[in-house]
Amino acid sequence: MSEENAKRASLEMPPLPRDHGSSVLSEVLPFKSRSIRFWKSKLILPTAITVIACVLLFTANTNTLEGNWTYALIVGGMILFAIFMAIYTYSRSTKPLLAFAFPLLFMVIAVGTLPGMTLIFMPIAYIFRTLLPGGEVPLNAPFSDQFVSMFFGAGLCEELVKALPILIMVGFGFLAVSRKPTLQGQIFNALSVRTPLDGLLAGVASGAGFILAETFVQYYNTAMASGLAATGNNAFAGVMYALQLSIPRSLQGIVGHMAWAGIVGYAIGLGLRRPNLAIPIALGGWLLASLLHGFWNSNYALLGEYGMWLAAFLTVPFFVAVTLKARQLEPAPALAETGGSIVVGTAAPGMAPLAAGAPSSPRAEMRATPMPEAAAEARSPVGLVLVVGGRRLPVVPGDRPALASLPGLEKSGLGFSAEVTTHPTDPSIVGLKNLGSGNWTVFSPSGSSEVVAPQRSARLQPGGRILHNALVITIAKQS
Repeated sequence: MSEENAKRASLEMPPLPRDHGSSVLSEVLPFKSRSIRFWKSKLILPTAITVIACVLLFTANTNTLEGNWTYALIVGGMILFAIFMAIYTYSRSTKPLLAFAFPLLFMVIAVGTLPGMTLIFMPIAYIFRTLLPGGEVPLNAPFSDQFVSMFFGAGLCEELVKALPILIMVGFGFLAVSRKPTLQGQIFNALSVRTPLDGLLAGVASGAGFILAETFVQYYNTAMASGLAATGNNAFAGVMYALQLSIPRSLQGIVGHMAWAGIVGYAIGLGLRRPNLAIPIALGGWLLASLLHGFWNSNYALLGEYGMWLAAFLTVPFFVAVTLKARQLEPAPALAETGGSIVVGTAAPGMAPLAAGAPSSPRAEMRATPMPEAAAEARSPVGLVLVVGGRRLPVVPGDRPALASLPGLEKSGLGFSAEVTTHPTDPSIVGLKNLGSGNWTVFSPSGSSEVVAPQRSARLQPGGRILHNALVITIAKQS
């Protein structure tokens, strides 16, 4: 091998671990490595759930109707879990996976148990299905009658029920602010919905819980009874009838209950970014999801079997669009997009965009932001700057940044009022006090978030971000 080829080959080899000459233990047993935190891996929980489901399926007693119901429940649950994991993984959310067990369990209780049905679902159903025109209509009724019935009785009713846990998680976010130093505050923060992506994923999980409860508490047993009646109590036929309904109902979640609730959740989360328009945005998301839901339930009367194809593919573009936008609006640091479909990250109006191929990280964004000469001459006594609207503003204790006076921020900077403060006992800790009337969403360099209410302060750390409506402020070290 020539010297040039040998050099090229050495450059193509992966780097050797620091302990390669002394021990192979960390290579043979990687979980013993000092640089790997095995139990913190995001693979642990989904892998464990899959293993548990696999063992339960192998050991299920399918000689009884109850055992077959359990078998079908596990299969349907794993289908829903796989759909959710695909969306969760693609979104690159920093929120713990377990946080989304709350909306799922809420819906299972609200729709799948007698107390939950009595206290939660039935009162809402009474409004839309009795007081409003959402009651049952004959199967041979014209499409217009069936659509109106399904729009009120299934769409508006069920999408509102699925939105309840999302709204509760929004409340958790506000509770976390007042209980921040406590364990209770940390739990509320983990369960909170603060961004459009949080809301979308909470909605998808809520939809999965609705499918579990509706399918395996109501429809599975109905299909089983129909199969037994049609075949003279042939148990095998009854089980097949039930499976043939429960499996596609679970798969349909991606263009059904999970997608519709995800659209509503996205709208609720988007409303938190724009408080002045929160109610119209949330109502618009609810209305859109209800229209898609109502058409899915009534399409057969219009187009027969072809109607199902149309209804499914009507939902796809809306759900994919809000998923892409939710991920784009997520201010937490994210890895570079590998598929090239969207650019992760946000920018305030007037902020210079990242160059093509540049990494979407706070440091890259700082380098891409032009710095006026006046800002370059001013120095920050604490070594920090606020990067916003194409400007780098030195952080000076006691200053009140007038962002609305900057070119390009005349509109987005309105309503932003703040003062740079320092900790009373530790001057090295610098904060920004919210003097305005609206909440901020503050992201730390690690990606965790919190809501900063008026008259409260957010700590300024390099790599962190502050969101106020459409305004994005990045904290950076002064060069």
